[in-house]
Amino acid sequence: MEIEIGNSKIDSENERGEAIFARDLLRREIGSSTKVKIARQEHGFRIIVGSHKTAQADLHRSTENPATMSNPLELEFVLVSGDYATMNAVSGGMKKYGAKFILVPTAEAARDCLNRRKIDGVFVDLEVQGALGVMESIRKGSSNAKAVIFACVLHAREYTDALSAGANFLLRKPLNEDSIALHITIAKELLERERRRYFRHAVNLPVILNDGEAEQHARMTNLSEGGMAVRTAKALKHTSATDFAFDLPTGASVSGRGQVAWTNTEGIAGIILQNFRGSGREHLEVWLRAQEQLAIKKNASEG
Repeated sequence: MEIEIGNSKIDSENERGEAIFARDLLRREIGSSTKVKIARQEHGFRIIVGSHKTAQADLHRSTENPATMSNPLELEFVLVSGDYATMNAVSGGMKKYGAKFILVPTAEAARDCLNRRKIDGVFVDLEVQGALGVMESIRKGSSNAKAVIFACVLHAREYTDALSAGANFLLRKPLNEDSIALHITIAKELLERERRRYFRHAVNLPVILNDGEAEQHARMTNLSEGGMAVRTAKALKHTSATDFAFDLPTGASVSGRGQVAWTNTEGIAGIILQNFRGSGREHLEVWLRAQEQLAIKKNASEG
């Protein structure tokens, strides 16, 4: 299990305090002898639980391109809560799935986090000020509109508002590990179906982008049915539309129009593939299915 504590708006002393608290909480949860590694990242801390060897490997991987995933079914969640008991329950419920989650204590921090990365599900504590607005912004956004939302409610009267804001599941507080595990199990098929759609295959392909003002040659670093990550010389504008054109390793051409879903300071951007020209979508689907079959065969031989 991995846990990140992310909040780009807080100072270093608060960040250190939250990281140490989460570390100590987890040690009480899983045993004081368990090694817990804290890695400083651009938007917060990642806390890695496990052996020293495993922690070192995960720490190394955390410095690699965050857009590349090693496991198509490794689920990632965001928890929007400032309540320690809620964090404790969610961390325990996720433990059996090998999932990871990012803890953000405020609505502002949640929006910042969700604008920067693709996630599978969000636990939203309705005791957080602006919680309903967070859920509404998720549904209206481009990167995580189909993420599964678990609303953590204190009173039954909050049910209607939570569902209207976009919640898929309602969890009555106080939460417990069994309830979290049960709801993840119920939602697992939905979570995995969406993850497969967005699973990104690592590539190194040239791509031509044209936002209507200028054309530029970029480098694609990963590709899925729903989008691609590209490294550009000229920064792309968040939410802007752009035409794209590239050739798959098979030689088949794919072109169409997409929207910039996220950008970072390293010159990498995520583009949602919204519309395709000609047989571009079919070419991409055929190639993706072939990659999935190769991955399955590789995993079977290694297993």
